[in-house]
Amino acid sequence: MNTTLRTTYLHRSVAMEQPGSLPLSASVDNHQTTHSAVIVGASLRSQLINFEQHQFTGRLDITIAPKQTWSIYLALGRLAWATGGRHPLRRWRRQLLSNQLSNTAAEVKIRQGDHFECWDYQILTLLAKRQLADNETVMAMIEGVVTEVLFEILQAIQLTALGAAIEQSPPHPEVPTEWLRITPRLGVRPA
Repeated sequence: MNTTLRTTYLHRSVAMEQPGSLPLSASVDNHQTTHSAVIVGASLRSQLINFEQHQFTGRLDITIAPKQTWSIYLALGRLAWATGGRHPLRRWRRQLLSNQLSNTAAEVKIRQGDHFECWDYQILTLLAKRQLADNETVMAMIEGVVTEVLFEILQAIQLTALGAAIEQSPPHPEVPTEWLRITPRLGVRPA
């Protein structure tokens, strides 16, 4: 893993290293217990690997069932950031505490008029730019957030499959395609 964080696509001339040290093919694992969850999880994995191979840059909006949505940001096919789910603020606080950045992040002030795709990613960018946090800590924070989001997505797949299996008696072998929807947004960046 790179010890510095470089993101060439960040605007405002923030010189950071590419957070793309998280290859998709190594990051997504699916250990679902139901047949449907395994198929949907494998579909998610293959779609993410396809975006990696095509060096996609942008946002992937992932919806599982009609209720839960996450966004995964890729830079040249590599994971750069992830957000969404039911409790993004809890995830943010948990990662700040585990990376010992809670006091440092509180020092960063963002102007009310500024609008960002991902406010949390912007705070990490500012911490690195102002040298309030070293690049290794920022990378650990990015990895932690992305890992939690991927876990939440796979857990949602498993729980949705389990719920569907309980509703169907006897279980139907087909996988509902409406469970998982991935919508690519070309060129959308977290900051």
